[in-house]
Amino acid sequence: MPKTALPALQAILREELEGRYEPRFTTVATGTSSVVVVPQNYERLSLTISNFGAYDVILTPDTPSVSGSGFVLGAGGGFMSVSWRSDLLLPGVEWFAISPDGASSLYVIELVRYQGV
Repeated sequence: MPKTALPALQAILREELEGRYEPRFTTVATGTSSVVVVPQNYERLSLTISNFGAYDVILTPDTPSVSGSGFVLGAGGGFMSVSWRSDLLLPGVEWFAISPDGASSLYVIELVRYQGV
């Protein structure tokens, strides 16, 4: 039986990082109280967060967000991305968000080592 070839990106990741990886896509609602955007996960290699809501969102790593302290994602498309190559452990820490002026929404993309069978 012929060997099934891996998709190119999976093959590169398997060779370079010794594992299989999967993207995860979620949305997170934010408001005037701090919420967890993603939990701590040191199997996560990259993280991209985009604000597609009507209000600015403040992001903070490893501690609940408060108004006036953190990374500001502008309303209607502000985003940030962290990767293990350039940001070391930052993709793996727990991330929090708050939108002090009103409810907003985040679109979250994670690249995580596949833990399935």
